[in-house]
Amino acid sequence: MSFSSDELNLLVFRYLLEAGFEHTAFVFAAESRVSQVETSSREIPHAALIKILQRGMFYAESELISMVPNANEASQVLKERLTLFDAAQEKEVLRHKMRDVAAAAAELSIKAEDGPSTSNDNQLSATSNDSQKARDRQARNDRQCNTPKQNGVSKKGFAKIKQEVENSPNGVLPVIKKQMAASMAYSQGTNGVNGNEKGKDLNLEHIEIEKSRVRMFKKHLHEVFICSWSPKEDVLASGSGDSTARIWNLQDCEDMRNPDSKYENGYLFKHYLGVIQQDQKPANKDVTSIDWHRNGGKIATGCYDGFARIWDTTNGQLHSTLGAHKGPIFALRWNPSGDLVLSAGVDKSTIVWDPIKSQNKQQFQFHSASALDVDWISDDTFASCSTDQTINVCRVGCDRPIRTYTGHASEVNAVRFDSFSKRLASCSDDMSIKIWSLTEDEPVHTFKQHSREIYTIRWSPQGSILASASFDTTVRVWDGNEGREVAVLHRHTDPVYSVAFGPNGKFIASGSFDRSVIVWDVNMAQPVTAWKGNKEEGGVFEVAFNRTGEKLAACTSDGALIIMDIRFLKRGHDGTIHPLHRINTSR
Repeated sequence: MSFSSDELNLLVFRYLLEAGFEHTAFVFAAESRVSQVETSSREIPHAALIKILQRGMFYAESELISMVPNANEASQVLKERLTLFDAAQEKEVLRHKMRDVAAAAAELSIKAEDGPSTSNDNQLSATSNDSQKARDRQARNDRQCNTPKQNGVSKKGFAKIKQEVENSPNGVLPVIKKQMAASMAYSQGTNGVNGNEKGKDLNLEHIEIEKSRVRMFKKHLHEVFICSWSPKEDVLASGSGDSTARIWNLQDCEDMRNPDSKYENGYLFKHYLGVIQQDQKPANKDVTSIDWHRNGGKIATGCYDGFARIWDTTNGQLHSTLGAHKGPIFALRWNPSGDLVLSAGVDKSTIVWDPIKSQNKQQFQFHSASALDVDWISDDTFASCSTDQTINVCRVGCDRPIRTYTGHASEVNAVRFDSFSKRLASCSDDMSIKIWSLTEDEPVHTFKQHSREIYTIRWSPQGSILASASFDTTVRVWDGNEGREVAVLHRHTDPVYSVAFGPNGKFIASGSFDRSVIVWDVNMAQPVTAWKGNKEEGGVFEVAFNRTGEKLAACTSDGALIIMDIRFLKRGHDGTIHPLHRINTSR
């Protein structure tokens, strides 16, 4: 029998998860690269490391007992005086300790013949009781290792990493960046990834939005990962780690005379039917993705339980439940006509659904690792990206990809299609962005100016201009036609998780884990207004403009929704789109 360091690392990783050391588990997984271990975690029973250690101790105990006479007496003393660490000692070191064991065993034998009465006997009894207490503590620890932790470090924390490992032996870590950030923030006692150390350098006072223009809602019990506006009216949908999606009617939210309670009575879409307490969360029920139907009457949600759901936003009813994924769903989109839904999951597959019939129309299994994102190119053609470093273009009815793009050197986090230029953009943990033509196998442009992983990208509604959000704390703007960088937007001090264009393409909003939202004038490459949270508030996961560009929503790791009235920006700008020409590299 033999084992590799990778197998040992996977055992340690599983032990850390089962024992509740969730933050430590993530750091260990990232450094040891357990996601690349070929052995699936499903092959490993619960408390495997503990069981292996126990069996090893039985063997070591038998070996050590054989070193001394009076084996029966030695066995009892051995259990009381030798520890787990002694089992790893060299034999020469152990021989000295075993002499003491042998002497204690002999003394025990004499006392047994003489009968009890001395204070030494009481001492030995106390030692035995202490040993029994220690064994009781160990038994409790063993039971904890076999019981999934209910109240861990919050966010998906790492109960979700465990789920991902169990469902896919490869490509685990890139898909939990948002969840990881929330867990790290909570465990470090701060809501920012780098805490207050870097947050002190974020000076936005001269452009900070007036408090009277901001509303904050905290009805979700846990972090809010995603928010999205209706394409038809000022109604917002949010998805959270508390297993719910919420609908918020915010049509006159900018009127500060209205009480907050007016907007907190929207529909609640429960993905878990049990009762959720403030300090608890159901396993594998995080709402990871939300997309509105084009007419605004329905939303589709993707969940960590592997089900997509269609909800009626006019009456709050569940329309249909779509189940075929064998693990969490990470992305979900309606097609342009609104008659198909596309989902991507950890099970390496993408699925096209008929939401009317609640049927799986076609499942595409062309990726070799988790599918992370999808985007429609037309009503029946879509692109998907994966931790396997590839991008597939597939068409409903075809039994193989129309085209497969390779070239990224690490996980591809996001893919977006631009209907104006007819080009596809992708971003990766390899710190690059690639622009692809639908008729060529090689990228048309490759941008490598980011110095850290790129989390997401967005095309301007006006076409051809692309924005990227990176862990290097910057937002960069690119001309996808000419293949050049046109602006560097640098004010954040922590990873940037979200970027969004306003409806006229004039403004970009960015959200970061430094607890700030910044709105930028694209042409001037300068911030025009910003919201900055205090030390108790959470990092920002998502930002979104409403259809008119007059409101900006953000959602955070501490369960808040933030709504900003930014109508004043339209009064100061004519909304004209001018050619981008400037690069701002000021720090």
